[in-house]
Amino acid sequence: MLITYLLRELRRRMRQSMVDSNYAKSENLKVGSKISAAGTSFTMVGIVQAAESVTDADAYIPLPRAQSLANMPGEVNTIYVSAASTSDIAAVYSEISKAMPTATVTTSSDLANEVSDSLSSASTLANTLGKWLAVAVLVAAFFLASILTVFALTWRVREFGTLKAIGWNSGRIIRQIMARRWSSV
Repeated sequence: MLITYLLRELRRRMRQSMVDSNYAKSENLKVGSKISAAGTSFTMVGIVQAAESVTDADAYIPLPRAQSLANMPGEVNTIYVSAASTSDIAAVYSEISKAMPTATVTTSSDLANEVSDSLSSASTLANTLGKWLAVAVLVAAFFLASILTVFALTWRVREFGTLKAIGWNSGRIIRQIMARRWSSV
């Protein structure tokens, strides 16, 4: 009789869930509401408020049940741990590393370093992009100036021919072109 009661109680608890307060508010859920995950119904027994630094999930169900539904028995992908104070972080890190040697343990300083490295990479990318953009603008300006010069010279071919016909040499024509060019600037 006791074993039957214990098994029934275990089954009932395996169908209970806790829901994040933001999710509960957005879905208009209250304690006692039913939610569904992977075709399994869970009774909501509480509402939780995640810490600010934690990426919160929408619902929390018993680990063995989640592993069963995901067909991943015995596997855990993320565990969040908070230390009582910043001075305890090193000790907590050490204890977790000893208890689970194959786990990847990330501290707040590791995350800060990753963010710092990402910002450094973004800064380097922006600087490199700025240099290449300056080079591209310079090449485009040179190309545009060349095209305009060729167009202007093509436009004045008849004038150059007339000047050659009346006896001007090439050097004098070039000086005339340059004088006009600099006088119009």
